[in-house]
Amino acid sequence: MESAAGFNDEHYPSFYGSDFSNSPFIWTGGVNFTHAVASGDPFDTSVLLWTRAVPVSPSGTTSLPDQSVPACISYKVFTNQELSGDPVTSGEAFTSYDVDWTIKVEAKGLEPDTKYFYQFSDCANPSSVSPVGATRTLASPDTPADSVNGGKPFTLAIFSCSQYQAGYFNAYGVAAHNTSADVFVHLGDYIYESLGNGYIPSRVLAAYSHLSFRWTVQILAVRY
Repeated sequence: MESAAGFNDEHYPSFYGSDFSNSPFIWTGGVNFTHAVASGDPFDTSVLLWTRAVPVSPSGTTSLPDQSVPACISYKVFTNQELSGDPVTSGEAFTSYDVDWTIKVEAKGLEPDTKYFYQFSDCANPSSVSPVGATRTLASPDTPADSVNGGKPFTLAIFSCSQYQAGYFNAYGVAAHNTSADVFVHLGDYIYESLGNGYIPSRVLAAYSHLSFRWTVQILAVRY
């Protein structure tokens, strides 16, 4: 661990999780970006960025941070995929055990209708980095329709409600390899669960150790 002085916690406000902005220490043993990166909720001058940074034990040890010690993760946003030159915006945020080591930040001060590239890194070890993500802002509300996306077609990939146990959603895999869509829009719920005499899955996943519908971070992490 090292002193948290000099680092800033700019995490996006959430309904769950403790505020570690006043933590005296941060984890320095290293992190693993286990779930790559994601972005969403674009506006014309901002977008949310997300990743998961799970602490790892330093070489030759089994040490891990306890629940009182956060990890500090930094992010940088660029206009080119090579991440060269100065970033257009950057920042830091703390994450911890109680939010399953996930990070959500709001990149602000961006240009409307513009594509960006971003990357996270470990504040304590900047050479430890996430994959590079691509994102974009939306056009300003007063932009003429024929000028959106520089006058080129603006393609939306649309998804709606799904229940993983009830079907085979290979459309997500196809979409993940689709580089032509400009924005991916999910219109409905992603996870369905039932209680009591509700729906019993017809497709039982191998990851299910039982059919108990309990809401805990550990069980949902295994299922989804």
